[in-house]
Amino acid sequence: MKCLICDDDYTISQQIVNTVEQYFKTAGIEADVEQFNDSNLCMNAISHTLYDLYILDIVMPEINGIELAKTIRERTKNGIIIFMTSSDSYHTEAFSLEALQYISKPVDTASLKRALERAVIYINGISKHTSYISVVTKSGVYDISYNKIEYIESHRHRLIFHMKSEEILESVTTFMTMNELMSKLGDSCFLSPYKGYLINVNFVDHIEKKCFVMTCGAIIPIPVRNFQTVYEEYMKKLQHPFF
Repeated sequence: MKCLICDDDYTISQQIVNTVEQYFKTAGIEADVEQFNDSNLCMNAISHTLYDLYILDIVMPEINGIELAKTIRERTKNGIIIFMTSSDSYHTEAFSLEALQYISKPVDTASLKRALERAVIYINGISKHTSYISVVTKSGVYDISYNKIEYIESHRHRLIFHMKSEEILESVTTFMTMNELMSKLGDSCFLSPYKGYLINVNFVDHIEKKCFVMTCGAIIPIPVRNFQTVYEEYMKKLQHPFF
């Protein structure tokens, strides 16, 4: 994992580096950590190199962390950004840049480790070799088995997981987009019959001309023009069940 840390205060950045390196070592993750105390040098680095994780101070002379993050987002949507700041006035900008975490300074070790844990979960996403997904919510991180999810919908940049237990889990806005989720799920038991929805074919009660009716009673629309394609994909998944 490639990690970049930028804080104009050397003492603080070195403490962050030590915590990050120790965390990854304990977790058994090989990591290459680069440290910057000059935001101009940092800008040059992120303009030429992609990192998995960016830990950025916001309030810095010349180029602040928000400007650095904007450059990162122009290059990639996948890099994880964690902001650090002693100011409370940047929350809106920080989350508009899809930051995973906003940590108040002075940064305590426990808060940073929790943020790193979330980052690793996000980066790992959904393994091709497991039938579980880790969902980041405001109340914590949940490991969910595919066979407990009836359907997923996207609403206002959040993913809403409807469980067979009737529990509903709502992701944080920075978790992942519906397209990213579909890509990570790959060839599993999930099907997208309509924009903004993913259904687990194992929880379909029956199919009608314009919709799927789920076992929980939810009605998921199917565009008429796409019905045949969706139906064929649905039948294919039923014939080759994922679990």
